Amino acid sequence: MFRISILCVQMRLLKLPLLVLIGCLLPFRAEAVILYGGNNSTNITDPGTGLPWTNVVEIENGSGSTVGSGVYLNDQFVLTANHVGPTSQIVIGGSIFYVDTTFNASFAGGSYTSGVSQVGNTDLKLLRLTLNPAANGVSGLRPFNLNTSSALDINPVTTNYVLGYGYGKGAAVTGGWSWDSGSVGVERWGTNQIAGTYANAANGSWVTNTLVTRFDSNAGSNEAAITLDDSGGALFFKSGSTWYLSGISLYVSSSGTSYYSGDPNTGTGSYNFFGRISDYANLITVATAVPEPSVYALVLFSLVAVLIVRRTSRRAIPAKNR
Repeated sequence: MFRISILCVQMRLLKLPLLVLIGCLLPFRAEAVILYGGNNSTNITDPGTGLPWTNVVEIENGSGSTVGSGVYLNDQFVLTANHVGPTSQIVIGGSIFYVDTTFNASFAGGSYTSGVSQVGNTDLKLLRLTLNPAANGVSGLRPFNLNTSSALDINPVTTNYVLGYGYGKGAAVTGGWSWDSGSVGVERWGTNQIAGTYANAANGSWVTNTLVTRFDSNAGSNEAAITLDDSGGALFFKSGSTWYLSGISLYVSSSGTSYYSGDPNTGTGSYNFFGRISDYANLITVATAVPEPSVYALVLFSLVAVLIVRRTSRRAIPAKNR
């Protein structure tokens, strides 16, 4: 079964002087985001802006039910939330892929189980697929960079794109909408801006640095909030012509309802928390730097050539000079 646990934190928002008691935050598995405007049929196709739409994947259990979202990086690697699971199968562009249970990223301080590697002691994990989606019928995968600059990801003006497979809108409530379980497993995109950061967000023994967005009623119809089963989904932004992954969806401030105002845990709109990629990009980059088979062959050939040269050289040296 998927993991649900309680997270109680305090957060300091950027440029806001007061500590805000968020209360109990639940890490949820990912499905489709809730939008301020439109309905559950809104923003469920690629917007055609170069956004890495197909790179956001659906994670399913052995019965084919959605248990979370993830982000396809490159060379068969998927990044998601550590509390998402079981990761029995990964759906990318409508095709099913499976986890390579022999892969181990060996992150210091992180757990490892059957091909799933926790990124240090955070609520993030990395896994590798047994097959390359691009070579096995999946089209539309797009290049992007892991964000390494905190100066970029904390910019409150930059438009961020939120993507996931979580619940959509349910019934309207005062100041927001309940989550509709019938809309699970449909990818949706929305937008938001960074409201602040929260370092060392603790989920049990896991600790993750996070970016924070807030669901608002005055930010346009595409304003987005994450819901149940959006965990592991993406927070992207574009700088110049390049797309960057700046966050992985983790937590929300209210369970079962997304509020654009009057969230009982915040007094304002609901807060959404994302694992901050700029703090972990170097770890992930090292772990995903796996040479292709052709590179392995070249390295092996080079080593053999060096050994042959050394053996030949040693034989050419007269015994008296050894």
